Amino acid sequence: MDQGNDSKKPEVKVVVVQQAGGMYHTYSNHVSLSWTAHDVKVEFADITRLPEFMPSDIPTNRIEQRATISMSWSEVKSLLGSLGELINRFESVNGEIKQPKVP
Repeated sequence: MDQGNDSKKPEVKVVVVQQAGGMYHTYSNHVSLSWTAHDVKVEFADITRLPEFMPSDIPTNRIEQRATISMSWSEVKSLLGSLGELINRFESVNGEIKQPKVP
């Protein structure tokens, strides 16, 4: 083991730049995906059941598109790992997340 070559990597300075007006925030309970050989597009939306159409034979949902995020495949894979770790940590404290049932 060569202890004479104990060089550390230089630190990287990170500068966070806030956009004028602040960061955009939205809510989503519906996600759709599309992709190409180069990237993945994640479309976020809010889906709600329209009660005024409930008496009809065909339930009607309203999907309000909120945001689209395009990411490289490598960034998507990194996000997958981060989300998996986050879910594992959440479930270790709160129990298994179960998909809700729609009445």
